[in-house]
Amino acid sequence: MNPKNKNKYARGNVADFLDTRGYFIGKFMGKKGFPLLETEEVEVAWRILPAAFDDNTSHYHKRGVEIMIVASGSYKVRVNGEDLELIKSDFIVVYPETHLKSISAEEGTELIVIKAPSLENDKFYT
Repeated sequence: MNPKNKNKYARGNVADFLDTRGYFIGKFMGKKGFPLLETEEVEVAWRILPAAFDDNTSHYHKRGVEIMIVASGSYKVRVNGEDLELIKSDFIVVYPETHLKSISAEEGTELIVIKAPSLENDKFYT
């Protein structure tokens, strides 16, 4: 935890975090201009997904566990080479060293992403 944030709280709206791809708490938030939302314990995003993704590379984390929850719509993702379709209320827990790639989503799909701990330099592209 950022010691400057002890005995404080933050309130916001996910719509205010489009420039951070929906992430509203995590280790990197101080650098993004939100020091009150900086913490090493966890990072969380509420993302509105596009129908297609322009990133053709998969990634993995060496230490962080990533959890994705579909709040609405549907999301197609490739996990260790296996294509999965997640719909509203589905979730997936991705442990370290597991390869992950977004494939597509229903336009406007809402995806909640949680990663713990929030570590800098823990995303590796393959």
